[in-house]
Amino acid sequence: DIDINGLIEHSLKLVEQDLERKKIDTSVEINVHRSKVKTDGDRLNQVLLNLYMNALDALDKGGRLEIQVDESETDVMEIRVKDNGCGIEPDNLEQVFEPYYTTRATGTGLGLAIVHRIMENLGGSIRVESEPGRGTCFILSFFIGEDDDG
Repeated sequence: DIDINGLIEHSLKLVEQDLERKKIDTSVEINVHRSKVKTDGDRLNQVLLNLYMNALDALDKGGRLEIQVDESETDVMEIRVKDNGCGIEPDNLEQVFEPYYTTRATGTGLGLAIVHRIMENLGGSIRVESEPGRGTCFILSFFIGEDDDG
C-alpha cells in the first residue's frame, strides 16, 4: 500500500532544487477519499520524476507545474501532471511514447517510452493532451481496487 499524498510529496522533493532554480510555481491538488493505493511506489515515482523533468525542460523561468489527483467512482485514480510550457505540436502527439522519438537536441527519446511501459506494467495507462504555446498535460490512469478503508 502506497500513501498517494506521501508519494507526490516525495517525488516533488526530488526535483525541488530544479523547480526553485527556474522559479517554477508548483501546485498540488489531491481529491481522493482514500489515501492508500495498491501499486508499486518506486515505479510510479519513476514515472512522475520523468514527467516532472520533461515539464522542467518545457517551462520557461517562472512557469507553472500542477499535479492533480482524482479518484473516480469506478475505482480508477488519475494523476495529472500539467505544465504551461511550450506544448507539443499536434503532429508529434501520437509519437511521444515511441522509443527514440524526441524533438530535443539532447534527448534520447526513451523517457516517455519507459513511462508508457511502466504504466502498462502497473495495469494502467498514460495519455497526453497538449496545445502548442499553452502547455501539456499527461494523465496517468490506473485501477486502485476495492475500498478497504471501510
